[in-house]
Amino acid sequence: MQMNWRNKLKQLSKGSVRFKEPLKRHSTFKIGGRIEAWIEPKDLEDLSNIVKFARLRRIPIFVIGKGSNVLFRDGLIKGIILNLNSDYFKRIQFRNNFIKVGAGITLNRLIESARQKNLAGCEYLFGIPGTIGGALMMNAGISRGSRRYNIGQLVENVEAMDYRGNIRIIEKDNLRFAYRKSNLGRCIILSATLKLKRATKRQIEHNIAKIRRLRAAAYGNPPHSIGCIFKNPKKGLSAGYLIEKSGLKGARVADARVWKGHANFIVNRSNATAANVIGLMSLIKTRVKKEFAITLEPEVKIVG
Repeated sequence: MQMNWRNKLKQLSKGSVRFKEPLKRHSTFKIGGRIEAWIEPKDLEDLSNIVKFARLRRIPIFVIGKGSNVLFRDGLIKGIILNLNSDYFKRIQFRNNFIKVGAGITLNRLIESARQKNLAGCEYLFGIPGTIGGALMMNAGISRGSRRYNIGQLVENVEAMDYRGNIRIIEKDNLRFAYRKSNLGRCIILSATLKLKRATKRQIEHNIAKIRRLRAAAYGNPPHSIGCIFKNPKKGLSAGYLIEKSGLKGARVADARVWKGHANFIVNRSNATAANVIGLMSLIKTRVKKEFAITLEPEVKIVG
């Protein structure tokens, strides 16, 4: 990067630009070093200009929402983090049973907005501390017995920008959603149109209360964490079960600890570092591999 790239970026962007931003402020884990540039683009034009600027100068770009499924490495991270936190990326539009939601909207706000319009179908996303953009990227959802409920099941189309600044609408037939992944990894999600169904507010509130109870029973209320660390393997056993049966509940590396309430959560006891978490993840993978001959795959995204 050239010495003056920061000044040029500051002049270029209409939104908030901060340099050497502490990332623990933006992580539910409260862990992370600093990013060279943290930017909250004001609108679509602003985002496109930043993306083109970064591509021309070969500056790495990362896009994050609420920092609930991401582990920021320690130290100074090279590049730009984009956070679609401006009002432009939090717009909601309704048309019959369809709702178009900006990528920066939180899942709980989506559910509440739908409830107000007597629209149901997304209640199972309640309690996931992320945004629409992150949920689509990871195909967020829950498992209940043998059934999985994922946001991808609701999607009609996605509006996205590639890393050249071009925008396109990706229709349902061209979208690929699977367990904790999608084919949206090479673009910046701008918005999505979801198809919901009519219901009474009372029924929707009943569904939300049920999901709240299920989540409380399954996960409790962990302290600083980023949700499930590993994906459930394809053999039908949950990652939490495998970790617990490997005797790792309560295992720790410095202040990073496997939570006793749910073994697939790592919590930051106070001053854990990314290196501590990565070390504990390595320990878990090694032990589960030894005990069950299963290789766990991380669900969390590591940035930096």
